[in-house]
Amino acid sequence: MLTEIVLSNSVRNKIDGKLLNKLTAIADGVLKNEGYSDGVRLNIELIGDAEIAELNERYKNTPGPTDVLSFDYRSDLDTLEPSPVIGDVAISVDTAETNAALYNNDFKRELCLLVIHGVLQTLGYQHETEDKEKADEFYLKQAEYLEELC
Repeated sequence: MLTEIVLSNSVRNKIDGKLLNKLTAIADGVLKNEGYSDGVRLNIELIGDAEIAELNERYKNTPGPTDVLSFDYRSDLDTLEPSPVIGDVAISVDTAETNAALYNNDFKRELCLLVIHGVLQTLGYQHETEDKEKADEFYLKQAEYLEELC
């Protein structure tokens, strides 16, 4: 398995097993399409706004919740480790619900989008950059994976 998804207690009642399996398959699909095999692992944590706000403040020095945070560990990989963790993705289920309503999007599709978004960021793709080509590449890949995997 490439992806491990952990649910915090605050969101357990919002995510069923079928959706959890779909999100895992989406993350695995992006990783495989980007050339990552079963020899690596990516952690995704589905959490609430309070938890992501704490992470956002701690790691991005930005107060308040956000929809997704990604942490890329690929440069720190120990190739001798049997299944090295290439990154962590934290997704706020609360913000996903809010954004789905705001943008008239389906909640499950919004979570799919955030998984893809987070995985791409973990793999080094960036949208918050002054390099328009890199940002365009990010959004193109995100749209392609959303169409293909969701």
